[in-house]
Amino acid sequence: MSILSSTVSAWEPFEASLLEWRRLCRQMGFLQSSQGVDADRGHTHLGEVLWGMGLKGTGRDSRMLGVCWEWREVLPNVLALSNPLGIRSNVLLKDERGELVAPSKLVLHLNAAVSGFRWQTCLIRRAGGRRSMAA
Repeated sequence: MSILSSTVSAWEPFEASLLEWRRLCRQMGFLQSSQGVDADRGHTHLGEVLWGMGLKGTGRDSRMLGVCWEWREVLPNVLALSNPLGIRSNVLLKDERGELVAPSKLVLHLNAAVSGFRWQTCLIRRAGGRRSMAA
């Protein structure tokens, strides 16, 4: 399942300071998700979710900012990141000196962002309630 991560990877990179990134994360929301069933593991649900926002530019110059990750249902209606190191985004974060943060630090900031998003509730609600998500 990498359709949504391909989408965010195709978007133009967006540079942001750590402070700006925290502000933008509070404005992001659900954009899209995909869902499947894992026939090998008790028919639990799994998928990808794309969280983000459109950024208004000058004139017709608008851009997208997003974060995408894989998830898995670990218990009925309990969703977790499938691969915390596999989160994808088009953001390039800059530290206090204005230098790009290393990929190993970027993944920490992406994990912190995903932890703050209310994505589990959103996916369960979009599935039509608790009964629909359970396998």
